[in-house]
Amino acid sequence: MVHRKQPNFTLVSILSGLLLLSLFLLLLKLGFWQLDRANWKRQLLLDHATRAEQPALTLSQVLQLSDPSFYPVKLVGEFDSRHITLIDNQYYQHQNGYRVLVPFKPVNKPNWLLVERGWLPRSEDVEMRVNTLAADGQVRLQGEVKPDQPNQFMVGDWQVASGWPAIVQSIDVKRVAEQLKRPLYPFVVRLQPQDPLSFVQLETLVTIPPEKHISYAMTWFGLAIALCLGYISVRWKRRSH
Repeated sequence: MVHRKQPNFTLVSILSGLLLLSLFLLLLKLGFWQLDRANWKRQLLLDHATRAEQPALTLSQVLQLSDPSFYPVKLVGEFDSRHITLIDNQYYQHQNGYRVLVPFKPVNKPNWLLVERGWLPRSEDVEMRVNTLAADGQVRLQGEVKPDQPNQFMVGDWQVASGWPAIVQSIDVKRVAEQLKRPLYPFVVRLQPQDPLSFVQLETLVTIPPEKHISYAMTWFGLAIALCLGYISVRWKRRSH
């Protein structure tokens, strides 16, 4: 009688086990990453709530802080409305538009800074509207310091294609400074909604709340547990036979 050689599944079993282990560890990593994001955003919202209640600082006081994010600030200086930067694809009440940033020269300071005046609806005459609403001469502003957070997922170079205004997908203070050929402080000042020179202010501190990240984390952990239980079930059935 000829005995058929039973196929050796050892190599296949090892490879499939390693693949499932890698997938299991990936799911766990994604879950813990979502938890880290939730904790980071909780701290961000806490810092904003705490600092926003502080009395307004002068620019000199802001420049002395290691992290001036979210502190109220009062400014005195002049706008340069000839070099506007427009952040595209910003929605307000289901209408597409721009967030408008204008260079501002504080008095008695060597550097310029970018002031976010707020949201305007998209239109061909947006530059004219900004210039019409711009104040001439020295003005006093009330704002809040925003950290410079360039979008690392944007593809392509930030550039002014054909003069000003510059239309971009995200703000990068360093690149704006290169285009302006003048030094800028490494943050943006967002005007307070009650400031007379403010447009519509969009609340964009966090787009996904911490609770949503917790939900995503539980989903990843659930998939990891399901994968583990499925693997144990298959192995148990094979051993039973």
